[in-house]
Amino acid sequence: RLPSSDPKSSLLLPPPQSLEVLEHPWRTTATIGIRASGILARKLSPETPGLVWVDEALKPFGARLSFRSGIQAGLIIREEQGLPPEGYRLRIAVNGVVLGAKDTAGMQHGLASLAQWLELTPERRPGASVPGVLIEDHPNFPERGAMLDVARDKRPKLKVLKAFVEQLARWKFNRLQLYMEADFAFADAKVVLDGRSPYTPREMRALSQHAE
Repeated sequence: RLPSSDPKSSLLLPPPQSLEVLEHPWRTTATIGIRASGILARKLSPETPGLVWVDEALKPFGARLSFRSGIQAGLIIREEQGLPPEGYRLRIAVNGVVLGAKDTAGMQHGLASLAQWLELTPERRPGASVPGVLIEDHPNFPERGAMLDVARDKRPKLKVLKAFVEQLARWKFNRLQLYMEADFAFADAKVVLDGRSPYTPREMRALSQHAE
């Protein structure tokens, strides 16, 4: 559930630097136009991960994002240079959503928080309102990572690792370290690899490209 009595308490992950619940909610519509400006506009497409997350979170509301011209903009994304690196300012109010971001990473973090906020809305149905909120956030550390032991624990398949990377991105992590022993197909380690099914260089390149 969304915070009520204590606006500063938040279920967003990770908790933002500041969160203020606003008085007036935003009523969703069937089609929500996107308007972007500055350098961030050139980084946006229907395949942008943050927009994919938001679009998925909007489905229970009977709403979809759209880049088509002539549609009223319900999501405005703009560059704000005064914010810290990877920082963003997200405002959901009666007129829609305004996301200001320092850079591309900040934009993705802001879209991740927007998707989480939509998912936390108590009534998720067509035409429902989304509680208004003002969120300001930026990372405390430039590198935020997780380590996964694939040597002594179960070795996930590549598609599982890709899903893990996507979840880490939604939590605003930007590093993944895989602990390996005899779990990578080194060209000169055929004796060590005998009888095992190690990750191949091609798989690791595919994972790296997916993370980017």
